[in-house]
Amino acid sequence: MHHSGPREPAEAYPILREVIIEYGDNFADDELGISMAYEDQAELCMNDSKYDESWHWYQNALARYRRVGCYTWMLIVSIGEMLKRKGDFEGSLKYFNMSLAQKWKLEPQNRVSIMPSMRNIADLGKTFHDYTMELHWYRKALDLSWKRFVMNMI
Repeated sequence: MHHSGPREPAEAYPILREVIIEYGDNFADDELGISMAYEDQAELCMNDSKYDESWHWYQNALARYRRVGCYTWMLIVSIGEMLKRKGDFEGSLKYFNMSLAQKWKLEPQNRVSIMPSMRNIADLGKTFHDYTMELHWYRKALDLSWKRFVMNMI
């Protein structure tokens, strides 16, 4: 019987894991390709609330991306989100701060690009009822947004 429509994460991650294990050697010359497969596996596990397994796949993806010199700030955001869903406030904050620092370093002339990371930290404050942190980071993101608006008006 042919399955049509989107599959549930519980159905998809064993299939992707099987492909990675069976054909992983074929990716030997394609670190980026296997990194993306590991990242996909991590996301599927996260969406199925398998956080320890997700952590494992995210760490493998992160190590491979770094080996080939890829920027990892978006993957780091995903790890922060996974830790937030798991309820790990400190771990999530650490990864959101890492993404903010990496993005700041990559694009010092484009401060607006760090607003999503600021909002992630603010949302984390909201999730864990740290309203001082939430307001602080929302205010910083709004200040950047306002500065961008003013600069566009000039």
